[in-house]
Amino acid sequence: MTDTARIAQALDAAASRLEQLEREKREPIAVVGMACRFPGAANPEQFWHLLDSGTDAVTEIPAQRWDIDEYYHPDPDQAGMMYTRHGAFLDDVRGFDAPLFRISPREAASMDPQQRILLEVTWEALERAGMNPRSLEDSSTSVHIGATTHDYTQLLLANADQTPLDTYYATGNAPNALAGRLSYFLGLRGPALAIDTACSSSLVALHLACQSLRTGESNLAITGGVNLLLSPQLQAAICRAKMLSISGRCRTFSAAADGYVRGEGCGVVVLKRFTDATRDGDRILAVIRGSAVNQDGASAGFTVPHGPSQQELIRSALDASGVEAGDVSYLEAHGTGTPLGDPIEVNAATGVYAQDRDRARPLIMGSVKTNIGHLEAAAGIAGLIKVVLALQARTIPAHLHCAEPTPDIPWAKLPIEIPDRSITWDASPDRLVAAISSFGASGTNAHVIVEETPDVPEVPSDEVSEGADHVLLLSADSPQALQDLLRAYRRHLGHDPNLPLADLCYTAAIGRAHLSHRCAITGSSVAALQERLSTYLGGGTGPGIFAGQVKGTGRFDRSVDQPMDGAAIGRAFVKGMPLDWQRLFPRRQPVVLPTYPFQHLPYWVGSPGPTRPRSDITDMLYHCTWDRVGAPQPASTFVDEPCHWLVVGDVPGQITQELEGPGQTHSVIDCRTAEMDGSIRDTVRHALADVPPSLPVRILFFSGIDEIPSGPEHADALPRDVLGACQLLVDLIQSANTIPRSPTTRIWTITRGACHTDARQPPSTPHQLARAGLWGLGRTFATEHPEFFGGLIDLAPGGSAEEVRDLVCCISWDRDQLALRGDQAFVPTVQPAKGDVLAGDAFPQIEADATYLVSGGMGALGLRLAAWLIDRGARHLVLVSRRGETPAVKHEMRRLRAAGARVRTPRADVADYEQMATVIRTIQQDGPALRGVFHLAGVLDDRTVTGLDREALTRVIHPKAAGAWNLHLLTRDLDLDHFVLFSSLAAMVGPAGQANYAAANAFLDALAHARQAMRLPALAVNWGPWAGAGMAGTLEPDHLATVKRSGVEPMVARHALAAMEQILTENVAQVVVAQVDWRQVLAGDRPTFLRQWSQHLVDDTASELEDQDASHGLEASTDLQELLGGSADALEVGLTRFVQRLLAGILQIDSAQTIDPDRPLDEYGMDSLTGTELKNRIATRLGIELPLSGLIGGVTVASVVLMVQARLPIQAPPGGAEPSEGSETVEMVL
Repeated sequence: MTDTARIAQALDAAASRLEQLEREKREPIAVVGMACRFPGAANPEQFWHLLDSGTDAVTEIPAQRWDIDEYYHPDPDQAGMMYTRHGAFLDDVRGFDAPLFRISPREAASMDPQQRILLEVTWEALERAGMNPRSLEDSSTSVHIGATTHDYTQLLLANADQTPLDTYYATGNAPNALAGRLSYFLGLRGPALAIDTACSSSLVALHLACQSLRTGESNLAITGGVNLLLSPQLQAAICRAKMLSISGRCRTFSAAADGYVRGEGCGVVVLKRFTDATRDGDRILAVIRGSAVNQDGASAGFTVPHGPSQQELIRSALDASGVEAGDVSYLEAHGTGTPLGDPIEVNAATGVYAQDRDRARPLIMGSVKTNIGHLEAAAGIAGLIKVVLALQARTIPAHLHCAEPTPDIPWAKLPIEIPDRSITWDASPDRLVAAISSFGASGTNAHVIVEETPDVPEVPSDEVSEGADHVLLLSADSPQALQDLLRAYRRHLGHDPNLPLADLCYTAAIGRAHLSHRCAITGSSVAALQERLSTYLGGGTGPGIFAGQVKGTGRFDRSVDQPMDGAAIGRAFVKGMPLDWQRLFPRRQPVVLPTYPFQHLPYWVGSPGPTRPRSDITDMLYHCTWDRVGAPQPASTFVDEPCHWLVVGDVPGQITQELEGPGQTHSVIDCRTAEMDGSIRDTVRHALADVPPSLPVRILFFSGIDEIPSGPEHADALPRDVLGACQLLVDLIQSANTIPRSPTTRIWTITRGACHTDARQPPSTPHQLARAGLWGLGRTFATEHPEFFGGLIDLAPGGSAEEVRDLVCCISWDRDQLALRGDQAFVPTVQPAKGDVLAGDAFPQIEADATYLVSGGMGALGLRLAAWLIDRGARHLVLVSRRGETPAVKHEMRRLRAAGARVRTPRADVADYEQMATVIRTIQQDGPALRGVFHLAGVLDDRTVTGLDREALTRVIHPKAAGAWNLHLLTRDLDLDHFVLFSSLAAMVGPAGQANYAAANAFLDALAHARQAMRLPALAVNWGPWAGAGMAGTLEPDHLATVKRSGVEPMVARHALAAMEQILTENVAQVVVAQVDWRQVLAGDRPTFLRQWSQHLVDDTASELEDQDASHGLEASTDLQELLGGSADALEVGLTRFVQRLLAGILQIDSAQTIDPDRPLDEYGMDSLTGTELKNRIATRLGIELPLSGLIGGVTVASVVLMVQARLPIQAPPGGAEPSEGSETVEMVL
């Protein structure tokens, strides 16, 4: 070859290389997955609904962030204050699924919530890309995250006096950890960068991620941004700079623009080179053609935008993408809504995009900030996700709050359109192309060109046998998460019955992590899978259903080269057997499926861990039972003691004969025959006027004793009887309390059939039911006046010849609450419900084609319940309230409806029979059929018994009692699945000041028992207080503090609803759900009835409570020396408990007993830092040095115990004798 030829060949090679480099430089980047949490939207589908419906997600600053009333001041120059009350916020920034990400409660509480939310949203983005998040280990995957605020650091520092900064403060709050944490957890080997260029951070991160892919530095990129508003300090500083909107809205391009509204959120996208994505058959959502980043330089001010720089930026992005300016038909503007910035941006954009543009095809401009506020560092990624969704829908959503465009922009001269409604996006000329701008306050700008997915050849799918059984593999990190996941799949398959079966099963198997709790379902159709999912969720089993928990990797007893049917794959999967999943699941097209149901628990500054782990929800559940105590026995000293008996009410005829004795007198006020002017008070005073003050008075109040035949049930009759009975007892107490009396004077209340002691007991009649409230009122009377309270006694519904004699014996008994049934007496007790309530994995029946009614539906508790019902599959709700839908609940209602539910909000008083009859009739006419009733309506008007009047009784009792009775009458002939009465723990414990409230709820309890006796569905839940919702949310701080000091802690709403989910599946009439420290409840001077009801709980749970104390870091009091004389097994058990307690204290796990001795400790969040602490504590407590290398990695409690045992010195036996061969007696140094 001649020199000329060689030169020519070299030139050709160089030219080819240059062309290749140019192609790589402009390689399109495919968006293959994305996920988000934005205000009013928890996922991309909800986000598109928000955009397409023109929804504004801005609200008043919620109390969970800070008290806006404390910081609000209309004067912008007021230091430390803020002149705006608005922002756009996420619903839950405290919750996190720490166990899934192998993070301990201790570390989670020190970790910036921005890290936590990034972990979860990234997991979702990978799943939506059809990628198993745990399959990326050691891959060349890069992470680029934009973030600029770190409010949690301020909270931690401000709280350092109460909660000193932890070891995890640095790693939990360093900006670099936002990206580094993702790479660490997923095991990624590509670059990991946290980018802070202020408001342009996430779009700059996207630009760098694309560069990393184009240069070959990475083969997959995870990029996004996050922004949370947690501290008022930065908000106040921005207000001082007068950047925020006084009107509380982003009015981009509007004449009324007055600044921006801050917002929070997180968005993550998964990127691949376009050629790789098409080769791999990925779902390509959109294509990033090119991008550019530059700087404003020396503009008019540090935060002032620079028009010429913005124009240069746009030209650079177009050049990098190979796209002509005229091809771009939509621009997602930075558009913060400032009078200065908006005109600069529009003029800069039109200086490029408007050149030679046909006015018939104007450039459409909009900004997502008008919907969700300015997400600051996450603003760019929010704009990108909006554009990708719009490209897929071929629709441009409305730009809000711009009724009158700003006069500072010459609109008439510019080929620009600002859409005031959602419009169809027409291709121009043959494809849809959009641009996105993001400008940083410090001058760094980014611009990205995005194109709709081009037509690409489909990657051939492997053939599958028609009609063959497919297997759906589902797994989660906990039993509850698995149940939630199964329920989500059942809903998804119901909404999309035409989903290709092979694609569905392929995506679930290949595109999801295989976690420890597993379920496999086989079927030859989507309908078959859905049916078997329903069977399993209902607690059933059968062919084609497999479930199990994996601890480590199992062995498979056949070659994976052999063919396997769906059942064999399912069995192998739930046993954890290692299989070649790619071979078993032929390649198909990935499809959108439900993402992982994260199990949120709150972790926050000052709170080292969740108040109650999911596994401890059973500790909140109790049954109310009646225990037999034998036949009543008289106490002669009591019967023979001189006294005066006052018998009041529905007096039994033979009672006075039983009250005759030496020195005993009696008087009778029979309310059925006595003529009383006004109330009973004067009659009582008159009857007791001649009784010497030194003589004890024993007052027997009989109510509802007569057997009255059941007749027509008038709606207002029973509620009137409830109030009448309670009023009569209150009048009796108040009148007796005003006259001089002996210190041993007592009042007993006697009812008939008001208490349901046995499943065989017939339903209470309305006449008997109306007296159930007396038991709640009587318990509060006992709390407020224990010296005046005699007791509560319930006679058998049918009566007996000996009951009056037995009654007098009961009066003399040292029992405050008794029920007579035949010749036997019963006492109420409260029992833990662990053993029977939580058996099985059944789910409450909540159907999409059914209607669920919630009374009190516009209250905080009603709205939480509504969201819970929708999350469980309900699609038709009727939220009844007297006020109807008000502006105060606008945001919550928007969220409920955005979730796909039809929510009706009729104004009606649940205590008004005719109004409720109209509501029920409308439901039955419009459909779907009513299948569930939840009665939440209630009010508080706290007063002592001696201060109660009829108005206060009616105000509290009527909504609950009349409302429940109306709902019973109107629905008893309907085929209901649920009839749930929200009662209160107050009915059982009688708190001081709440006699009316206790009475109202005691009636609800009795109604539930009566309905069950009628074979009708019913459940009364005696709730403890809920944190921030319901009645507890209305309590004054000092009252709430009193409740906490009494041993009752307000429940986190999520825990309470999780508990309800369990009990709805059980055939029980009444369950107590409360977070109670029984030792504290019974500490001090408590009424006798309460001790008799619950004392056994303190005795039975002493050892468990000791474990809880130790798990909170208290020094274990167990003397391990006691174990030395026992067996080797006893020693191992003692050491295991010892290590569990140490770990619970170190990791701040709420209960030491929840730590599985055989589960790797890194799954609880153990790392080198906490491993060092464990090493040091064992050395301090036992004098044993363990190697740090043995305490990290896959170590378990069991392996730590073995290491300790191997290093314990041998103890000489008593008397100095040498130990015998094989002796396992050891000496431990504490």
